[in-house]
Amino acid sequence: ALRGDKGDPGNGAGDMLAAVYDPNGDGVVTSAASVPWSGVSGKPAAYPPSAHAHAIADVTGLQTGLDTKAPLGHGHAVSEVTGLQAALDGKSAVGHAHAWADVTGKPTAFTPAAHAHAASDITSGVLPLGRGGTGAATAAAARTSLGIGTMATRNVTVSTSDPSGGADGDIWLKYTP
Repeated sequence: ALRGDKGDPGNGAGDMLAAVYDPNGDGVVTSAASVPWSGVSGKPAAYPPSAHAHAIADVTGLQTGLDTKAPLGHGHAVSEVTGLQAALDGKSAVGHAHAWADVTGKPTAFTPAAHAHAASDITSGVLPLGRGGTGAATAAAARTSLGIGTMATRNVTVSTSDPSGGADGDIWLKYTP
């Protein structure tokens, strides 16, 4: 099977003894001298990993490493952690608060950032004349602010008949066709 004539050394000829290369006698070479990777033909271009598992004992040193770890969910008292109580003593309690008067270094004025509002956002207060308002909170004060006095409170009547009734200051316009 794996026997050949012994040839001259160095020309590639020689004995391949079955006892060395096919010790189980199945006709397949079991071991051979190393071959460079470039000399292997038909190999795949990539070797993607496939899902698999190993027993802990199959991974060298894994059990020893796990034995040095704490179990999941274990805990410690504050006194068991070096320096923890001192660090906590320098902290404030959750939910604590300070009075505004106790805050130091606060600014004396809080200039608002530039922004705008739609007129529909204004629901209270007095809009000044310069912003399109009347500058007043009542109708009488608005008439005074706008400089129209009591003129806006007069009745104006347009009619084809002669004036009758009304009050001092009312305006009657007679229309004659």
